[in-house]
Amino acid sequence: MNKLKTLAIGAFALCAMSTVSIADSSDFAGPYVGVQVGAVGMELDGKNTDGNGSITKGSGGVVEMMAGLDLGYAIPVSDTIAIAVGVSYIPLEADIIGTSDSSGGEGSASGDTATDPTKVTVALGDHYTFYLQPTFAISDTAAVFVKFGYSEAELDVTGQTLASKPSEIKGTTFSAGTKVNLANGMYIQSEAGMTEYDTITATGEGVTTAAGGAGLNGSVTADPTVAFGMVTIGVQF
Repeated sequence: MNKLKTLAIGAFALCAMSTVSIADSSDFAGPYVGVQVGAVGMELDGKNTDGNGSITKGSGGVVEMMAGLDLGYAIPVSDTIAIAVGVSYIPLEADIIGTSDSSGGEGSASGDTATDPTKVTVALGDHYTFYLQPTFAISDTAAVFVKFGYSEAELDVTGQTLASKPSEIKGTTFSAGTKVNLANGMYIQSEAGMTEYDTITATGEGVTTAAGGAGLNGSVTADPTVAFGMVTIGVQF
C-alpha cells in the first residue's frame, strides 16, 4: 500500500511538473480588448441626522445586468507569470435609495415630498476601474488571475436640503478568475469580485420643513459596496 501511495504521489508530481513545463506566460501577453457581460449588485447602508439631532438609518440596493468594455496590455515577467495593466468601463446607471426620516409625520418615509428635506437618494453613474492583473499560466491555453484596482464612479446625491455633496466616488476593487485562450487569438475570461467605496458624506442646509420642523442641518453618511460577476470575451493581439 505504501508503495502504491508513493507511486501515486510521484505520478501526480510528474503530471504537475509536465503541466507547468508546457505553461507559457507569453501565450497570455500583449494587448487585448474585450466585451464584458455580467451581473452587478449594489448595496448602500447609511444614516442622516435631522435638525433635531435624531439619527435615522436606511439602506437600499439593486441588482442589474450590465455590459462594458475591458482593455489592457499584459507583460510576461517569468515563464509562467504575466502582469496586465488595464482599464474596464461599465456604463452603470442605477439608483440606490439611501436614508429617509421614519418619524411618522411629514417627513416620514411614507410621506416624503419635494419639500421634505429628510429623504436622501444616491445614484451611481459610469464606473471605471484601473487595475493590475497578475496572471498565472497553468497550461498553454489556461490561466488563473487576481486583480487589484482603483475605481471611480459618478455620484448623484439628491436631497432637498443638501448644500454640499460629492459628484464622484472612489474605492478599491479586488477580483479573481480564470482566462482561457481560444482559437484565432480570442479568449474568454470569467471573474468575481467586489468594489468597496469610500464613505459618502453630504451636508445639509438646515432649513425648516412645511410642518415647522427643522430640516437636515447635520450630515448624510453612506457606505456603498458593489459586488459583481463578469464574463469577458475578447481578442489578444
